[in-house]
Amino acid sequence: MTSLPAPRAPAAVAVALFVAICAVYLVLVLKFPLGYIYATYENLYGEWLQVAQFAIAMVVSFALVRRAGHPHRAFFGVLGLACFYVVGEEISWGQQVFDWDSPDWFKEKNLQGETNLHNMVTGPYSTALKDVIEYTLAGGLIGYGLIAPVLLRVGWGLAHRVERLGLAIPPLYLWPFWTLGAAFEVGYFSFNEAEVAEVLISFALAALALHHLVVARRGGEPHAPATWGAGTGGALARGLAVAFAVALVGAVGATQAMLSNPESARRADKRIGAGIEKFAERYANRKNYAVANELFGMALEREPENRAHLRRYARTLRLLDRDDEALEVLNRTLELDKAKLRGKPKSASAHRSLVRTYRLLDEDDTAQRHLDAALRISRQRVKEHPRSPNAHYSLGRALELSGEKKEAKASFKIAQKLAPGTKKFRRAVHRVGKGVDSG
Repeated sequence: MTSLPAPRAPAAVAVALFVAICAVYLVLVLKFPLGYIYATYENLYGEWLQVAQFAIAMVVSFALVRRAGHPHRAFFGVLGLACFYVVGEEISWGQQVFDWDSPDWFKEKNLQGETNLHNMVTGPYSTALKDVIEYTLAGGLIGYGLIAPVLLRVGWGLAHRVERLGLAIPPLYLWPFWTLGAAFEVGYFSFNEAEVAEVLISFALAALALHHLVVARRGGEPHAPATWGAGTGGALARGLAVAFAVALVGAVGATQAMLSNPESARRADKRIGAGIEKFAERYANRKNYAVANELFGMALEREPENRAHLRRYARTLRLLDRDDEALEVLNRTLELDKAKLRGKPKSASAHRSLVRTYRLLDEDDTAQRHLDAALRISRQRVKEHPRSPNAHYSLGRALELSGEKKEAKASFKIAQKLAPGTKKFRRAVHRVGKGVDSG
């Protein structure tokens, strides 16, 4: 590495790390969906990698603040504080580690019911404010990480003045991290790629701080390799590689430590189960039915008698032209539905489940009879218990099945108003607004 001309050694390492990170995520999403879930879901390997890299950026930034006379001390002071805040937010200020319950205010206002601020406006589903923030952030990342370094490289006077005023412009060799991170922040694919974006951006911030610290210690100008002392390029390259290696080891260690604790492992297993269900639907929406079927099969291994999983599994079997297997699965689902109704003949949810199963069996008349029963039972329950959020939610589910989306959303909103801290009701309002099938 040190035999390369000054700026090329760190650039070579940065490009190699960028390609490696992207390749790993690409292989996982295409071939190993469960691995991709582990790499992008909360409190697992990918998120702890982000936390570790933000922590490195924070520590190195504060090291730059301690260098008297450094022209960007104020910038790195702000960056260090910002990274401290991000690390705190990522672990919900200790909640993700110690599993304490969220205060009622956060349960009501936070889109994920967690003790942090960023999920007040961002979360598991889209909002207008979230979209504005994402696109604004994406534009800022491209402007800061690509356009500004290019303008500085070509000698644009304003870029140099801004740099002299205290804005630390990133080295140009980090542009792939900023630009792909910006693209993934928008979440076009809806495949948790925003988590990949945070891995890229957190590394870019750590690398930015390391670049300035190493060059400053060797008495050079950040964007003038000709002024760098001997071996600066090699030291930078080693620093980038070591920083990523330390972050990766820290991420693996933190994840394994949490998985070795029974209570943390239970919470992680619950998140993984939810991830399997969500990604099965996402692969199905992308018409990758083979992977969707594989994931629905995993979901069934975890919950063999889950009728929603069985129906989804049957759908993908049909799409894979495995009709006989699909019919066998649906008949099994029907038996479970009937058993549920025998045990609870006045259960609206049992009737709703039968509606879905009979529809898949193309028995529409029978499905309609059960839908009428679900609506009748739910309306009677609301009449008898007008202050029950679950009664309004049950009616909303039946209305949703009947295609009355506006009325369903109104029922879900009443349930949410009566129990504002309940995630299920909030998700239902969003789901019916987006026209997403609840399964």
